[in-house]
Amino acid sequence: MILPTEIQNTVAFVCYRDRDGNERFAGTAFFVLDQSSESGSRNGYTVTALHVIAHIKSSSKDGRVLLRLNRRNAGCEYWESHVSEWLSPSQDTSFVDLSVLQSIPPIDSYDVSVVPLEMVVTQELLDDKLIEIGNQVIMVGLFVLHQGEQRNLPIIRYGNIAMMPDEPLKTNYGLMPGFLIESRSIGGLSGSPVYVYSDKNITTKTPTGSISTQRILLLGFIHGHYDVRIPITDSLVEDTTNREAVNMGIAIVVPALRILEHISDQQKSKQID
Repeated sequence: MILPTEIQNTVAFVCYRDRDGNERFAGTAFFVLDQSSESGSRNGYTVTALHVIAHIKSSSKDGRVLLRLNRRNAGCEYWESHVSEWLSPSQDTSFVDLSVLQSIPPIDSYDVSVVPLEMVVTQELLDDKLIEIGNQVIMVGLFVLHQGEQRNLPIIRYGNIAMMPDEPLKTNYGLMPGFLIESRSIGGLSGSPVYVYSDKNITTKTPTGSISTQRILLLGFIHGHYDVRIPITDSLVEDTTNREAVNMGIAIVVPALRILEHISDQQKSKQID
């Protein structure tokens, strides 16, 4: 399946300045648009994985999150924010690897697209088995070995849903909700949006009341991959601590539903204030 260009353009590369002032890549971010407000306003949000922002907070020189964006004319440049501006859900009951900035870059200046939240895979779609094990998934994100010199060059990777989020998954951060997908995840894909293709026409109602039929939806975004530890080939037999990590080909996807829940919680909090 060929991914439409506008969906390929929904990502930015997340960077930061290290302690020596060198620019480093940390992961991928993407942009969503909430059009559900009764006032008719449209609110944009930038989304990435919480562990990406946490890494920048602990490793950066100035706490600045640099989103590397393609300009509409030519070249690319950074759109900056501070780690303190990125908000995450409560981590009381389980770990949710989500961090959200309540703004998006000016789309008239940058060659970026936003994902309407109507594209999110809802619990209703899962319950109705319109999205299920075996559906093809597509990831868009950063390939750290070839990110592009003059412009961002996102890499596209394919896979399929291997397990539904019926029970929390064990991760290095604790239990967390997520899909498992069959696809070789890499470090730069942390925070990358994951789209799912359905062979069925999925009909949803837009905020204006019109009916939309689509087959590509936002499943979630990449948390990371599972590793298996094996002895390094040329190590001594008795050296059982000398091991390397091998990608098992299974990646963890944070459900996009968590984005909806977080945005809803933030809006309720503002109303209370």
